Amino acid sequence: RYSPVLKKYVRLVNDAAILECDNVVFQMIKSDREQENFTPSTVGFGSLLAFRGGDTVKGVWLKENSETPVKFYDANGDLLELNQGSTWIEVLPEEMGVDYHTY
Repeated sequence: RYSPVLKKYVRLVNDAAILECDNVVFQMIKSDREQENFTPSTVGFGSLLAFRGGDTVKGVWLKENSETPVKFYDANGDLLELNQGSTWIEVLPEEMGVDYHTY
């Protein structure tokens, strides 16, 4: 949940804040859950959903190989600018999706 007072995203458990961060990124990965020994991979590309400063941004991520950093791009193909500070990155199978709403 975004706190306009703190200007941070706050993760709550039993109404107690356990995590505060400046950005949240959901990185969707391809998965084959039918496979018995499935190992998720963050090398490649996929869609993303980012939250920063109370705004929602849809885009894509790209990681060329295991030696390069992941790069995030907005829907226009521009490098995604995240707010300075901490970023929580959640990697999810693309079929899960993310439910969210704005206030």
